Amino acid sequence: MRQYIYMIGMLLCLLTPQAGWGQQVEPLDIRLMKVPLPFDKEWYQEQERLWKAELKKDKKNEKAWENYYFACRGQYDFFLDDSLQKAAWKKEEQVIYRKMKRCIPKSRIYKQLSLQFADGKDKERLLEELLALEPTTMDDYVWAMTYCMQQNREEKLIELSKAWYRSGLYSTDMLFYFYNELSGLPENAILMSDSNLNACFYYLLKYGAGLFKGIEIVEPTDLMFPTPQATLWKKLGIDTKEIPSWNKMKCPGAWYLTEKLRRPVYCTQLLLGKDILVELKNFLYSEGLVLRYSLKPYNNLAVTRKNYEQNYQLDYLRRPVTYDRGWRANSDVRKNYIVSLSPLLRFYDASGDKNQADRLRSLLQGILDSWDTGKQGNWVNEEEREYIRLMKMFGEHIQQLEAEGKSSFKRISSKAQYQQLIDPVKP
Repeated sequence: MRQYIYMIGMLLCLLTPQAGWGQQVEPLDIRLMKVPLPFDKEWYQEQERLWKAELKKDKKNEKAWENYYFACRGQYDFFLDDSLQKAAWKKEEQVIYRKMKRCIPKSRIYKQLSLQFADGKDKERLLEELLALEPTTMDDYVWAMTYCMQQNREEKLIELSKAWYRSGLYSTDMLFYFYNELSGLPENAILMSDSNLNACFYYLLKYGAGLFKGIEIVEPTDLMFPTPQATLWKKLGIDTKEIPSWNKMKCPGAWYLTEKLRRPVYCTQLLLGKDILVELKNFLYSEGLVLRYSLKPYNNLAVTRKNYEQNYQLDYLRRPVTYDRGWRANSDVRKNYIVSLSPLLRFYDASGDKNQADRLRSLLQGILDSWDTGKQGNWVNEEEREYIRLMKMFGEHIQQLEAEGKSSFKRISSKAQYQQLIDPVKP
């Protein structure tokens, strides 16, 4: 929960509140928040009332059920440390579950909720039923692909990747970012990535678009703690007894691949398990958007320069952020260019290459200037418009609480720190 609140805090620093939040005259698509934000309990109660009215009009309205459930959950979500509140919510959740079972038993939201009350074979059955449902959003594809990665179901993963690419239900900006990550890697590279959003985009590029076919995507744990059961070692036909144990060497799988098989190992900077980056910090060298594992120092800045000047497709960064599927993640990921290319900018400044310095500084400044989401691009997706509307409402809510001295919510902004990475160093 803290991770979500932190991310929302960063966003709120950049949003300018508009319409008032207090007077609700229509149901809001609050399910788009993913996790409840700390609005007042009365705010969620009003949304519950409004969505309940929608359900009276149509008991099979899946969107209304999802929002109704979210509104009920929001009234309890920040009080679940209280045993009485937790028991009350569990009771209410069961009531909603039984109502959904009567009205929308074949829906995605009902099956997702059912997982909370299932175990063993029932849970496996529900997961397979969810997987069999036709994806209609980017989130649906990401869930299905992540599940297949975790289950090592490569054939289904390939099938989903092709279907996702054909559907167009993905963020083109995000696709460009992950294309750039892979574009500077050798054909036989190994890339460490969690089974999350970025891994889904790697497979979208590999199997959907038919690019970077020789690059293997692996879980970091398969290299940190190699086991015979890991798909990578099976595919390579390697007896893991040949690999040193983890207590003798940091990341023995990466060592074996680079030293014995001569296959370069890389790591995405977007790993959720940041402890691995800390563990391997003495062996990871930035080559721009990715980190390369190496036992010996080398001129990694030269590789970063080649990636920036020859490999990366950067024109998309010179246009405003497109409000398409996944823009929320994309607006944050874009700032990774500032961190990754700042050393190269310093190199251009120091070497006197004014043309390259001006060009790169302009690119990075443009990314930072687009931080204010209220000034970015055009809307191409109604749901994303609604999401920003909710965030602006929440921003005004927090400002009102701050004015009344009631808010403990901390706004977090690091825009100034990013600016320091772009500005010329003063002599």
